[in-house]
Amino acid sequence: METPRIVEIEWKDGKSAAAGRAARERRLNVELRLPANYHHALSAQLYPESESARPQIIDVTGGVELLFEIARIEGLIEIAGLAQAASKAGARVQVLSPSPKIEITVPAPDG
Repeated sequence: METPRIVEIEWKDGKSAAAGRAARERRLNVELRLPANYHHALSAQLYPESESARPQIIDVTGGVELLFEIARIEGLIEIAGLAQAASKAGARVQVLSPSPKIEITVPAPDG
């Protein structure tokens, strides 16, 4: 069985989210690479407990609810539209940092 191709997208603005949605519509996996300055904002959003308890390395896996959480960060609101496209496909989301990236993958069809 063929592994779905991964489309790598450097996050710049809403056009990056549109490119991600287009890739998802073509049933491709997406890797959004965020600028390094988003590491702290991701940490604060995904680990809302006290700052001293936040991990320096982020490795969170879940469903599209993670994309909706990330879309609450200033400058990343357009990710909510990508979350809607990913939801239809039953996508899995993984957020990794300190080099912030968001991987959106869908299960391979049984074949």
